[in-house]
Amino acid sequence: MSCLFNSIGNLLEKKSTRKEICNYMERNLKKKIDGTEIEEWIMHAALVEIKRKPSVKKYIDRMKKNNSWGGGLEIMVACVLYNVEIE
Repeated sequence: MSCLFNSIGNLLEKKSTRKEICNYMERNLKKKIDGTEIEEWIMHAALVEIKRKPSVKKYIDRMKKNNSWGGGLEIMVACVLYNVEIE
């Protein structure tokens, strides 16, 4: 269970926010958020989370699992994907 994905889902009355956010990241690696490509945001997050041999694929695969917790990157992607502001 992940509080972030559940909270966003409840707020937007959606059930599959985790899947939608992860799929969006996979399909839009070159899209820029605040001037930085999603791929770069993922690699930065992966360095913190995975530590050894970080990769975009490993990070997204881990985020797809129900026991992973989303963070700032997933909030930014949700804002773009769902056209909302989360503060």
